[in-house]
Amino acid sequence: MYNLMILRSFPDKKYSIAVVGFGPEDSHFVIETRYHYGVDKYEIGTGFGEFVGGTVESAGQGWCCTREPGKTAGGSTKVFAFVLDPDGYSTELFDSRQSSEPLRQIALRVTDIDPAIKFYQR
Repeated sequence: MYNLMILRSFPDKKYSIAVVGFGPEDSHFVIETRYHYGVDKYEIGTGFGEFVGGTVESAGQGWCCTREPGKTAGGSTKVFAFVLDPDGYSTELFDSRQSSEPLRQIALRVTDIDPAIKFYQR
């Protein structure tokens, strides 16, 4: 049975997300759908957000860091970093002591979050 986390909105950052998976996102693989306010179209290949996996400790080991390891703004305890793969796709690395899953999340950009939620629930 899938698990849908309640839609979370970030009006100050102009996006909303919904997460579909088989358990909590901190310990299970999930798909995150992300709607950026006002975006009504993505070209093939531009709707991919990032992979989420690995460990933050690997950020300094030859990866091209686009965000050095640190906590999120607003006091979250989550420590993460962003690196680019050889093709320029973003990968979020995080402190993954809570799970042994090597890949925990794929983030997809969507133009309408409600049909995306229904699609991934099926």
